[in-house]
Amino acid sequence: MLELTGLTPGVAAGYLGQRQRVVNRWITGAPVPPDIYSKLHSLFDKQQAAADYLCDEWVRLGKGPSIGLVVAASDAEAREKGWPSTAALLRSIAIAQMIIPNISIKFVDAKKSEASNEKAEEPFNLFANDKEPPPPPFTLEGVRRENQ
Repeated sequence: MLELTGLTPGVAAGYLGQRQRVVNRWITGAPVPPDIYSKLHSLFDKQQAAADYLCDEWVRLGKGPSIGLVVAASDAEAREKGWPSTAALLRSIAIAQMIIPNISIKFVDAKKSEASNEKAEEPFNLFANDKEPPPPPFTLEGVRRENQ
């Protein structure tokens, strides 16, 4: 299950509130408590929801050959946005890229975007309020057509 979510044993230990030694035992076959499976399943659902959102936005923006995204530049920034790590956040983008045929996903440096005065949406904070549906974990800069 860790591989599906993009978590390493060390990151999983922190995310799940366990010691890495315990996570390593689960990986080698020790029984995993139901609440741990539930938390990993919730993360996978969150990743799928983000991938679905990206696919929907790609369609809304005209199904261009590429799309630019601003994502967390570090694990610390990813955690601020409600993700256990950058790899877990990027997993949702990888899922979307498998669904959308022949799209080029380009990562945009948020600092360069701000410096050039490009109008960019604020990064979304996923699960800032667990009572409302989560917004996406990335900012869509728009479709960048390869011939432009």
